[in-house]
Amino acid sequence: MRRLVTASLAVVILGIAGMALAASDRHVKADLAPLASSGISGTVDKSEQLSGTMIRLQVKGLQPGVDYISTFYQNHNCETEAATPQNVVASFKANPAGIAIVTAKLATQFDQIGSVSVRLRSDQTVQACGSFAQ
Repeated sequence: MRRLVTASLAVVILGIAGMALAASDRHVKADLAPLASSGISGTVDKSEQLSGTMIRLQVKGLQPGVDYISTFYQNHNCETEAATPQNVVASFKANPAGIAIVTAKLATQFDQIGSVSVRLRSDQTVQACGSFAQ
């Protein structure tokens, strides 16, 4: 009987701890605005994780077969920063309809990601960008 009570108590404590961790997660969404008449738009979500940040892009208006990369910036106004291996979210191509859905888990902390861009891989020009409000 004592073991059953102890096991039940442990399950309750773990459940409460799990709810507390889930409640601390943050999530924000931003619209990707087209730049340079690219016609590329969509949304970007960032969600706080225990050991970093989850980024999810839904992008439309892409050219099928073209290589793109997504990068993040610390600033909140889409001011271009150099693309480095540390700030690349993902490399991707669109499907035949010009749509891409990309999910990536980054080791970067939630508050260090202020905006996210979509760039052409070939010349690094920014095609669209979404800024998270401060």
